[in-house]
This record gives sequence, structure tokens and C-alpha cells, in this order.
Amino acid sequence: MTVPFVRQFTVGATGTDCRAVKRALAEVWAATPVTGMDLTGDMFEEPAGDYLATFKRDHGLLQDPVYTVEAHAALSPFFDTLGIQLLKDEAATLALEAEDALRAAFCATAARTITLGRLFGYSELIGAGPGERDFFLTAPIDTTGTDWAAFVASHGKLTSDCGSHYFACGAHTAGFSWGSLNVDGNTATLLSLPETTAADAKPGDGVIFTGPQFPGGQHITGLYKKLPSGDWQTFNNGGPAGAPPSWSTLSAQTQWQAANGAPVLNWRRLPV
Repeated sequence: MTVPFVRQFTVGATGTDCRAVKRALAEVWAATPVTGMDLTGDMFEEPAGDYLATFKRDHGLLQDPVYTVEAHAALSPFFDTLGIQLLKDEAATLALEAEDALRAAFCATAARTITLGRLFGYSELIGAGPGERDFFLTAPIDTTGTDWAAFVASHGKLTSDCGSHYFACGAHTAGFSWGSLNVDGNTATLLSLPETTAADAKPGDGVIFTGPQFPGGQHITGLYKKLPSGDWQTFNNGGPAGAPPSWSTLSAQTQWQAANGAPVLNWRRLPV
């Protein structure tokens, strides 16, 4: 059975993987019961660090209380079925935390475009230059560090349509990648994103409106946060609020898009 390595940690760390490692260390010293380690708790306490340091020394590794991939390889035979499941549980928890952080960063970029909306224009002209819809997507800016007013003064307004705005919010978010998706600013391309549902949607996901006229006239709005009413606060460039980038709600978007021939909601998952 594969024993997954979750992360490097040391004394003071918490997590179900810490509990799994302590259980494995206890198994190493099964003939001599360990003392000072709480085998039911998720804190990697100092006695656990001492046992780990001894184990590492005995296996030709640096004698310190740091759990490394090398220490994991040596300790792997001592994990039982529960220990392996605890490792998997922590890996899943960390992956979800990382996803949530990336979604929050993506939405923060979108919010910043709205805060600085006066610097944006709307365009459906295809291209990477000022006045063309992909300009924001390809513009060499850092959304947290660029003096946007100065940038616009020298380059022109940051232009996009709804699709290239959504793409660009990802392109200008640190740590985010569209992967193999062809990020050409075309809303139709976004339909290749994984599907999700209204029940499973999370901040950063997108709702693409289509209708009989598809592929012409489709629109995407980004989900920002769930409101107490059950509606979603959304962000987008274009649509009922017009341009520049602005806040709206999914219900307002749905009503407006239906009235304009795009009544079908396609829920798409942000690739994180």
C-alpha cells in the first residue's frame, strides 16, 4: 500500500499527518513503549521530535526533529492502515486550504479591477494592444504593485470584454494558472472548463449564459460570494451593469441575459 508523503514539518506542527507519524514512531519502539507522545492528538510535541531525531540518526540521516521526505521513506513500513488514512486526510485538508486561498486571491484581483474601474474600457476587438479586448489579459502589470494610473497614462486604458476580463483575473493572480486552456479571451473557450453545479459552486467559479444564438452573444459572470439571500454577488465586465468592471448579482444577470436571448446558465469550475 502506498504511504503518501504529505509535507515537511517539525515540533509544534499540527495535523492528522503529525498523529500518523507519531503512531508510526511508536510502532518502531513497540517493544519499549514510548513516553511523552499523545498518540491520539494532532500536535507534534517535543518528545515526538526527540524520537524522530533518534530514528533519523539510526537510519543515517541528519539527527534533528524535522520530518523530511527521506525520514518518511525510512518510516513508511511502520504506518498501519489508520496511519495511512490520516496522511491522506491531511493531504486533502491542505489541498482544500490551498484551493480556497487561490480562489480568494483570484476574487481579490477581480475586486481590484472594480475598485480601479475608471482605468478600464470595454472592447470586443480581438488583439493584444491598447483598445483591444485582450489588452488587460496581456498587459505587463502586477495587480498589487503597479501604479495603474501611470500605466494607463503611458499605455492607454485596460480593455477587455467579459471573457477576457475573467481570463485576465486569473492571469494577474499570483500562483494561478489556466493550464492547457487556450486563454484567448473568447467566452466560448471557457465552456471547456470543468462543469460544476449551482449547489457545488464556489467563489471564483463562473456562470456562462448561452442561448439559441450561441456562439454569438454569450456572456460570463464570475461568482464572488454567496449572499444571505442565497443569491450570488458577481463580478464581470459588461452585462446589465455595463462597463467598466462592476459588481452585480446572479439574479440580475440571469434576468438581463434571459431578456437578451441567453437564458441558459452553464456553471463552470475555476481550475484550482
